[in-house]
Amino acid sequence: MGRLISLLLLVYVIGIGVQLAPTVQEAWDRETAEQVFARVMDELPHAAAWPVRTFDSIRGKPSEPATTTGGTY
Repeated sequence: MGRLISLLLLVYVIGIGVQLAPTVQEAWDRETAEQVFARVMDELPHAAAWPVRTFDSIRGKPSEPATTTGGTY
């Protein structure tokens, strides 16, 4: 059971890296380390949700970006 959890965690972390790779590659030579880090941190929540988007695409349901409306809480 521990190996299965380790494998799933490894796949999840690699998936996050794959999602962040275009952002890092685009900014690597043009921006400072602080700017690259800031861009990666901005993209991290979206990258961490890759299993949800993958599951939705398999089901045929398009995933919608999270939007906030100015409603009451």
